[in-house]
Amino acid sequence: MTIIINSKTQAFWIMGVLNNIPFVIMLAAAKDISEGGTALVFIANTLPGLLCKLSSPYWFDRVSYKNRIKAGSILMTSSFLVVSFFSYLDEKNLLDADNDDDDGLGVCVLMQLLGVALGSAQGSLGEASLLALCGRVDSMRKQSTDTCTSGNNESEHVDEIEDELILEDTTSISIAAFSSGTGLAGVLGFAYVYICTHILHLSLAASLIVALFFPFAFWRVFVVSLEAYTVENETSSEMAALSLTANDVDDEPESMSLTRDEFEDDPLAIENTFSVGSSSFSEGQSNINASQEFAAINQMTVFERFRLVLCLWPYMVPLFIVYTAEYSLQSGVWTSIGFPVDDADERAAFYVASNWMVSYLIG
Repeated sequence: MTIIINSKTQAFWIMGVLNNIPFVIMLAAAKDISEGGTALVFIANTLPGLLCKLSSPYWFDRVSYKNRIKAGSILMTSSFLVVSFFSYLDEKNLLDADNDDDDGLGVCVLMQLLGVALGSAQGSLGEASLLALCGRVDSMRKQSTDTCTSGNNESEHVDEIEDELILEDTTSISIAAFSSGTGLAGVLGFAYVYICTHILHLSLAASLIVALFFPFAFWRVFVVSLEAYTVENETSSEMAALSLTANDVDDEPESMSLTRDEFEDDPLAIENTFSVGSSSFSEGQSNINASQEFAAINQMTVFERFRLVLCLWPYMVPLFIVYTAEYSLQSGVWTSIGFPVDDADERAAFYVASNWMVSYLIG
């Protein structure tokens, strides 16, 4: 079996970097946003995204990929602008000079936390959408590759594989490329903040204005390289138009003909019918067309979708533990360490160094 690395794979890698780098930038700037409330920055940078991902199975199929990525670009831009503007006001002491709260949560800090929350929603919206699109593109590539290597109609695929790098092994290259990009975003995000603030001596506000390049690039890469693969799913009305014909129903595989009553009677029916981590159905059903797939999803009730989500617990629990430990260190332990510990500048320097070196470069 082979995988193909081409412009689509590169686009997913770039999208992984661009989607997650705002999240990391806000983490790197947490002590600049609120010296004594770093944990609040982490909450604002995590909770909205968590709520977005928890609710996504119930509404993603009603919003097109294009609209979700567009919303993500707008949220990313808004996040940078809000944090930048109120960071500038806070730096110049123009808004909270006379009415700072005793706990340090003045208007400027609260508005910056709102900006961080907007970025959190963007990161999770983009990540969940692009991972789903990765699975879809990988499924399309697998079918194309199988056809190309079967010995039939090989001449029709010459243009498709021209200038592409062929490697062996998995069919999840788009997912791997996107995941690689999100990992690199951790290093680049902290590097960006460090270069802007320590080398170029820019303020946080100026650094975030420069970072407005990221949402523009995020939208542009999607439109140029990936939008074509979402055309048939563009709107919910078009999905409805892909309903099954009478012939499709007659030829429908047995595993696709499960009724709602059968779902309720058999708790494993959903898990056995759908495959985890793929846009296609369970083994042996990879050739079922998109109209059947979307028809089955659209007919699922909220309860059925919830039961399907529970099937992902083997992946969710380890990730929850890992990220809980990481955020506990970042928002608690490392914020209070410095050499000497009573120097605010040294604590800020240790915070950046520990996150950058330990969490992302070494981890």
